[in-house]
Amino acid sequence: MVNHFDARLRLREVTQELYDIGDEVAEHIEHLAQAVADVDRELVDECVLELADIVDEAVEDSRPLIGELDGLRQAFTSGIRSGKMGTLTAPSSGQRPRRAPRTIDVQSLSLIPAPLEHPVAVPTVTQAMIARSDAVAAYLEELADWVSAENIRGVEKLGAVALSQLYAQSGRQALAAAAAWCVSVPETHPAVARALRGRRPPEFLMERARIDEVVRRIKRRRMLEHA
Repeated sequence: MVNHFDARLRLREVTQELYDIGDEVAEHIEHLAQAVADVDRELVDECVLELADIVDEAVEDSRPLIGELDGLRQAFTSGIRSGKMGTLTAPSSGQRPRRAPRTIDVQSLSLIPAPLEHPVAVPTVTQAMIARSDAVAAYLEELADWVSAENIRGVEKLGAVALSQLYAQSGRQALAAAAAWCVSVPETHPAVARALRGRRPPEFLMERARIDEVVRRIKRRRMLEHA
């Protein structure tokens, strides 16, 4: 028979794991947004691959956890009713359902900031490419926020949100937006896109660089200690 303390501990662990899965999906969508805002095609491609892997893992890992969390909560509810377990306090954010951001595609991007009629001056094209990149980045940021909010709601009340479908849907929307950006910006005006690369260095790359430097320092110190 599962110990009451162990069951409560496992309940917290599973709940946190599902929170973490949603956070990781949202975080990688934000990474993609930052890469798009920087107009860095190569980094966008890398972020797309990373996000696709993260979403696949999220869908696969979440399914058994959802079933386990449901079973644990039902066991606690039954135990509370029989007087064998203490009160189960589930967190509640009181969040209401939010609609997913509207999808963004090549057609809608081609209208930002206005249809370009050739021949057109380079500064005008540059501003258009910046506007399109910023629009996709803003959309992806909104999508990441939506995933985070819906994930919290879905974990707090199982069944309110189909979590595995949430991860899959958000992944599809993010990847579709990235594909539309690639067609509308770097593939449409490659020279302008190359010139714009680096306009807004991604924060997550700087954070990775900081972590890498810390790791290098620790390794260097350990090598000196054992020299």
